Amino acid sequence: MSATELPTTRAEERAVPAAAKRPKLYKPMIVRLGDIPWLTPVRIFTIVAATTGLVSWLLGTPIATALNTAYGLAIINYLVRRHQRLLTRLRPSIALDDAHFKYEWYALVHFRHVFIIGFGLLAPAALVVVNWNSVALRAIFSGHAFPPAYLWSFALALLDWILIMQVLVIIVSNALRFYRLGRHHTRIDLLDISVLAPYAFAGIAVLVLFAGSYTLVPIAAVDSMQLLMPALRSLLVSLPVAMIGILLPILGVHYNLRATKAAEIARVTRAISGDRSALAGTRLADESASVPVSNLVLYRQTVGAISEWPLDGVGAVRMVVIVIVPMLAWIAGALVDRILDKVLG
Repeated sequence: MSATELPTTRAEERAVPAAAKRPKLYKPMIVRLGDIPWLTPVRIFTIVAATTGLVSWLLGTPIATALNTAYGLAIINYLVRRHQRLLTRLRPSIALDDAHFKYEWYALVHFRHVFIIGFGLLAPAALVVVNWNSVALRAIFSGHAFPPAYLWSFALALLDWILIMQVLVIIVSNALRFYRLGRHHTRIDLLDISVLAPYAFAGIAVLVLFAGSYTLVPIAAVDSMQLLMPALRSLLVSLPVAMIGILLPILGVHYNLRATKAAEIARVTRAISGDRSALAGTRLADESASVPVSNLVLYRQTVGAISEWPLDGVGAVRMVVIVIVPMLAWIAGALVDRILDKVLG
């Protein structure tokens, strides 16, 4: 199936669940932003960061929350559409009919109401737990008069946590979907596993999201030290989800690869022992009666040397760069701060 055969309009999207005889799902408002043709992730970040950041600056409140909200809105729209493009690349390897494949593609941007709304309703509790020592939060809950800046900080932080909770649902849902497709619905060609690389890239795309998020931690510290501990506490919530989003897409196809490889080796081993009928279903099925034992041994060695992971060298380097570069930026920033303190202090 080519990308042109996939839904391109809202009407075509709405018809997908019925065609696959699967339940209709809900597209969150945060994802619908990406349906506007000119509103790219970069423009989403620029517009939201500029508006909310300007208001925060005028009111004298920290801008880190504004940046995090803008980044979250932009990156989740990048992520879900990146996942859709990667699934489209996997179409030749997915053992599903067109209707069910379209549904899997559709479900990367549509989710169950109960999870999106339910986790969104948990946002106020998460906000209070993470920011329990916030001056603005305590002032609002005290019942006494408080500056308008406190109300803005609270509203923006609440919006940020609603966004975070829904983003976590989207990441887990898509990770589980890639895991299931990779483990149960993917055809494995042991002599060409490069076509499975999109599974690894699906995990790397999630890593990009969280790498950007933890780069905002030092910004929070510079902006206001009061934001540092809430930022670190929020990482404790998000890191387990990050691991799920990064690893599950890779692990599903890994288990499939490992099982396929073991079964192939077992069949060839039986053929070497004299049971040539065991080659049925392998690449050597057409020449099962004539292939020499030496060729079978060589083929078994070739299969045994095949990697059981969809991550090639380029993908591994990409993952390392995404993780290491922000960390190096932190270290460099800390060194600069110390030098300036010694020079100016």
